[in-house]
Amino acid sequence: MIKQVLKGVAVVLIMTIGTLLVLYLNRSDPWGRIPGKRLLGEEVTEPIEDWSFTQQARGVTLEVRPSAPYSINASCLFHDGAFYSLAVSIDNRWVQFLLQDPNIRFRVGDKIYKGRATVVEDPELINDLFDTLAQKYRGGVDRTPEQRARYRFIRIDSR
Repeated sequence: MIKQVLKGVAVVLIMTIGTLLVLYLNRSDPWGRIPGKRLLGEEVTEPIEDWSFTQQARGVTLEVRPSAPYSINASCLFHDGAFYSLAVSIDNRWVQFLLQDPNIRFRVGDKIYKGRATVVEDPELINDLFDTLAQKYRGGVDRTPEQRARYRFIRIDSR
């Protein structure tokens, strides 16, 4: 009796793992913190001149490494007419891919755009971006100077 129950449990476990593996391998969009692959959806081909449509966006889905697409969900903000994303660390895998090839695709709302990403290095701009982020998320991004030093803002320009 116990052997039959264990066999049943093993079969259910194997089927569940198999199903999850198939879903994982065939994903396009990221699932929470699990990265995705190539983003699917309507692609806008015209260059972006007015980024104000990003002001209300709570997040962005970024696709880096065009040769083998890798997509993630990230925080974003609109500041002084430009669009930025936030990386918790320069060591994040997606940031490393971005440093190798700055060409990206990104989704805001239900549309996908082409862009070029640049890591922000200007300390004054970084402070301004942290202030804008704190306003957007109502102070929910207070960090120590050590934590702030790890964060990286990524400017996204149209291409």
